Amino acid sequence: MKFEFEYMETPEDLLMSLSAGFAMAMRNIATVYSYRGYLSYYTPAMADGDDLTILVTLTKGELAPGLIDFDSENKKIEHVKKATNPEAYHFLVVRPQISTILDKAIFDFEKSRSQS
Repeated sequence: MKFEFEYMETPEDLLMSLSAGFAMAMRNIATVYSYRGYLSYYTPAMADGDDLTILVTLTKGELAPGLIDFDSENKKIEHVKKATNPEAYHFLVVRPQISTILDKAIFDFEKSRSQS
């Protein structure tokens, strides 16, 4: 398994990137992970034979688990009980106790940053 990374400066930038990339077309709730001091989203990008490449978008930061509305115009994050605002992008923040995919992705990301 290989990783490709996009690093965003702030949690709001991460949500803005996800909003522009796919949430607008889907208007569903996307999952964002809050894990080991990072906020992240990952998706399979491509398979090259037996090797899978996963695109990981991440930033330093944490959010409390739960449903959030993200107002992309004002870059405002608000925790909500249910997704009722049709103008907002909705994300479910999950905080796993263990994530071997994110453990490896964070390890590889930090290693790549220390080498550059």
